[in-house]
Amino acid sequence: MSRAWRLIILEPVDCYTRCAIDEALLKSVGECRSPNTLRFLSIKPPSVSIGYFQRIEEVVNVEECRRLGISIARRPSGGGAIYQDYRGEITYAIVVKAQDELIKGLDIEETYKKLLQWLIRSLRKLGLNAQYKPPNDITINGRKVSGNAQSRKYGAILQHGTILLRTYKNIMAKVLKTDREKLKRVTGIEEELRREIDRKKFIELLIGSFEETYSVRLVKGSFTDYELKLIEKLRKKYSDPKWIYKR
Repeated sequence: MSRAWRLIILEPVDCYTRCAIDEALLKSVGECRSPNTLRFLSIKPPSVSIGYFQRIEEVVNVEECRRLGISIARRPSGGGAIYQDYRGEITYAIVVKAQDELIKGLDIEETYKKLLQWLIRSLRKLGLNAQYKPPNDITINGRKVSGNAQSRKYGAILQHGTILLRTYKNIMAKVLKTDREKLKRVTGIEEELRREIDRKKFIELLIGSFEETYSVRLVKGSFTDYELKLIEKLRKKYSDPKWIYKR
């Protein structure tokens, strides 16, 4: 019999709430208060998300973000700076106990590779040439369609990432300190398919691929009271300028 995981699908939230949700899930699952969890959501309004270890002035055009009214959030995970827009992406998070049979004994790169197979399967079902690019990306015909990051804490592993539907390279070029050649190597699913996709049906495809890939059963659920209290507390941390500009 397949093991049950919790599935949480949310309406769009702001960037600080997203960070709070993911750390709350990491803590709750790690403390064995909640089951392993897969969550989906989008970020609204648009924002810039930077990795835990990054120096904000080196990777973000802060003044341009202020001019455009784009918030900046520092994630609990590593990785690079990204522009996030609910119109052009879906984000996911996998939260799994560190000693779970799914990833027990794997090093960081092996864990990424294992926990990205469901996304690769989903994209291939759409007829796309999706490939794993070490350590933490998925590409289509050599162009990045999904960037991912991890946090290991509380006895659990959080892996979260973006699944790009379409790109907003003109805005990316303004708010991120990155070269245009790098932006050319980014793509979205709709750009590759040359058609729009139905978000609800795409999430259903993702859910099915997750269950098939890891032999688990996803059961739709919600946050516990413990998690809701944590989210409220942690959102204050993630929205505090002292946290955002700590480096």
